Amino acid sequence: MTRRHHLSIWVGLMACITITACEQAQMELEEMRDSVRVPDREEVAAAVETLVEDTRAELNREIQDPDPDQATAPAESTGPVPRHIAATPPSPQTEPASAGQADVFPQTLQLCDMNPIANAPETQDGVITAYAPLVQARADLALAMAPVAEGCLSSGFGPRGDSLHKGVDFYHNMNTTIYAAGPGTIKEIKYRNDYGNMIVIDHGAGVYTRYAHLAHFAAGLEDGTPVGMGQTLGAMGNTASYRIPIHLHYELLEGEWDPEAGSFGLEPVDMFSLPPAN
Repeated sequence: MTRRHHLSIWVGLMACITITACEQAQMELEEMRDSVRVPDREEVAAAVETLVEDTRAELNREIQDPDPDQATAPAESTGPVPRHIAATPPSPQTEPASAGQADVFPQTLQLCDMNPIANAPETQDGVITAYAPLVQARADLALAMAPVAEGCLSSGFGPRGDSLHKGVDFYHNMNTTIYAAGPGTIKEIKYRNDYGNMIVIDHGAGVYTRYAHLAHFAAGLEDGTPVGMGQTLGAMGNTASYRIPIHLHYELLEGEWDPEAGSFGLEPVDMFSLPPAN
């Protein structure tokens, strides 16, 4: 066998190895591409909104320059301590509220000590004048406007920046209890990157409420579980795939349920546009 034949064999062998390596690399790249999840527009918008709110809260804290020796909120809470809430843990509710129990909801509601607050309703001395513990969502359905044990309003409903804020936000410097706003059935209970630990309650006749960013779910809750007004759903938290302050994002939704779109195919409603319950 001549030197030229030897060279030809080595060139062929190297070409075969190179092609095999290239094919393997291409397969790995395709697997990596398939595993990458591109966030949808809704998740991106939610992340941008939260970043804006976090930045504003951080600037507000720096301006206030709180006493470092004073008790502060937990490290994961990035919002300011509200005027009317001491930085001490709330008294935990050890037993779930019974069906029809409406006295667990705040009787008055204040704005958080943040400046400015998007879509802030009218107030008098910081107290929201249009607030009612229960509002009439239907002739036969009353819902809580603030389904929390304690808290203040940190963001209103409507345009906020370049997007629509589909609900209202309640802030507290601790993981306070979250309640069902009215009687119904758990329609969705799951985790999402943008809404964190999320519960959707079906109140019947096309009316739903959503509770987002919960620290955890109360025991025994799953899809199809019936709940009563004032029943414990979990605790206020800051669950999401990005950094947010402890708060509850609360929505009132209406429409026909689409199995494919789920709760995101429903129309948001401004709680403050509803009349007080009869």
